[in-house]
Amino acid sequence: MTTTEGEGPLPTILPTGPDPVPRSAAEARILGGPVVPTLLRLTGPVLISMVLYTLFNLVDSMWVGRLGAAPLAAVTTSMFASWILLGIAHMIATGLTAVVARHVGSGDRTAADHAAAQGLILAASFALVFALASRNAAPWLFNLLSSDPEVTRAGIAYLGPLLAFSLPFLLSLNLEAILRAHGDTRTPMVVTTAAVLFNLVFDPVLIFGLGPFPELGVAGAAYATVTAQALAAVLLWLHLTRRRSQFRDLPRSLTRPDGRVMGQILRIGGPTSVSTVLFSFVYLFLSRVAGQLGTDALAILGVGNRLESLCYLTADSLSIATATMVGQNLGAGNIARAKQVGQKAAGLSLALASSLGLIYFVFGPQMFRLFTADPAVVENGGMYMKILAVSQPIMGVEIVLSGIFAGAGYTLAPTWISISTSLLRVPLAQVFALDRGFGLAGLGWVITLTCMLRGLLLYGLYRRDRWTRTRL
Repeated sequence: MTTTEGEGPLPTILPTGPDPVPRSAAEARILGGPVVPTLLRLTGPVLISMVLYTLFNLVDSMWVGRLGAAPLAAVTTSMFASWILLGIAHMIATGLTAVVARHVGSGDRTAADHAAAQGLILAASFALVFALASRNAAPWLFNLLSSDPEVTRAGIAYLGPLLAFSLPFLLSLNLEAILRAHGDTRTPMVVTTAAVLFNLVFDPVLIFGLGPFPELGVAGAAYATVTAQALAAVLLWLHLTRRRSQFRDLPRSLTRPDGRVMGQILRIGGPTSVSTVLFSFVYLFLSRVAGQLGTDALAILGVGNRLESLCYLTADSLSIATATMVGQNLGAGNIARAKQVGQKAAGLSLALASSLGLIYFVFGPQMFRLFTADPAVVENGGMYMKILAVSQPIMGVEIVLSGIFAGAGYTLAPTWISISTSLLRVPLAQVFALDRGFGLAGLGWVITLTCMLRGLLLYGLYRRDRWTRTRL
């Protein structure tokens, strides 16, 4: 593997690490097993993990909703702001997946462990930056929304601790990426399950002050989530350090920062992170537009995005499994199999996303009743979900294509497509939701049509086949 990103034929790579560790059963399946069963076997635990991660915020929303409409609006709106944190975490995780999977595919365990350690060092560094910026970042982000003072106060109380104590989240997400790059998706699922159950129990304790704990209100939900994420990080680290035969070089590599490898990780993950952070700012603008349409519209945008995340996370879990398989097969020099993985994964995602889109179209109002009994919000929320349902099939394919590109380390060109279509939403939302008076329906169609445009452009890029020739 070279250190310069570019295009050219990938060589067939043989094991090069000293005293190589035999391939695990998962790695053998990734490199030579039946494609669809292997994809499903990897995707299942990832999907469960991703849905459970969504429950962190859903659980917070359900408990905080008992405090009133303003705290609920604050927590749902905070999700858009916290995407910035998620974008940084995924920047490192995306780069880690590509680099570590390539090394695992080539059989070089020492290089894989060294790259993994550099990703964890990067995660800790970014967590320090978030901690230093948290005091001013949360008020600034909520002031962008021009929300009413009560929502702003609750939002700062919730978002502030998530930013200040982001280290557990950043570490746990990237420890999961390391395991998945090796083909282990089950361990992250088990650990995430434990963390979500802890959060489910501890949330009301800190929100309402049960037993010896003080009543912290909205802030209690944030502190419970941070504590659960810390539990996940500790459990994942203990698992890695106990598996000395497979991760024997990881602990000692933490004491050897390597700017070259960190640069590899950031060069691959950086473009996707820029896209994700920009996407979050665009959604902050959309939240501002929805806020001008009324509190109901702002709540519908937040809850609707949470409901749509079920489809997103299904496709994203398949995308993560696809990235692992593509990365390892490209690392082993097996381009034909990497392309076969991409084709099968896109077909699976199309079928799954179409099914979920149909559910949104038919059962949108019933889904909104899980969050509110307000008849106007339920009715308008159902209409909003019908509009979003149209884009789900293409969105499913688009997300898997992003996984193919990420696994190959080919992220710059796809990012330009994502950025341009995301930015289109800013003027279009202003024109159709506000200026032309289409309101919430106009906002929904802007989101739907730009999503479909992005998917079609990414498919065209995939067909050009340059991702198969990308070198790290």
